[in-house]
Amino acid sequence: MFVIFAVLFFVFFVTACYKSPIEPPDDPPVERKYFHIQIKYERPAGSILSPDQLFKGVGATVFADISCWGDEWNFGFGYPDQERIDDYHFPWSEPQLIPDNENGQIYSMYGRDIARWNGTDDTIIVGDIFFIRVQETGFEKKLTNIVQNSILCNPYKGPNSKMVLFRLKKNGTITDD
Repeated sequence: MFVIFAVLFFVFFVTACYKSPIEPPDDPPVERKYFHIQIKYERPAGSILSPDQLFKGVGATVFADISCWGDEWNFGFGYPDQERIDDYHFPWSEPQLIPDNENGQIYSMYGRDIARWNGTDDTIIVGDIFFIRVQETGFEKKLTNIVQNSILCNPYKGPNSKMVLFRLKKNGTITDD
């Protein structure tokens, strides 16, 4: 009787496991769409605290991973001094190709504006008055989700250091809520 039970158990086990994976299959990779984005920066009225630094240039960096060491990427752009429209307005940046992050980690961006320096290093890290444009769709948005800068590789941290957060959706629009 035991032999019959053992044989039936073995046959059942073999047929149940035949062609079944030992581990569950991996989730299929998430298909991402890529878009060209452009950034535009404006200084708030009256924010020039160091007029002698006006000609030092302005730049910004977009991060896909605030740790700076993740598998994602980051990119930066700058405005040469001759590309200013005036002391408070800058033109659109050159387009940068980035993937959507609708279902992933939110993008973070901060700017560096030395003319806003008030004697404390963290005042040059700004997150206010950035506009973003998606070239393929023509979508434009002023980014308003301004938070304390928490990017780990940023050397200028402090209560004045800011960044702005946003998502690039698969339909080519931007959200920042």
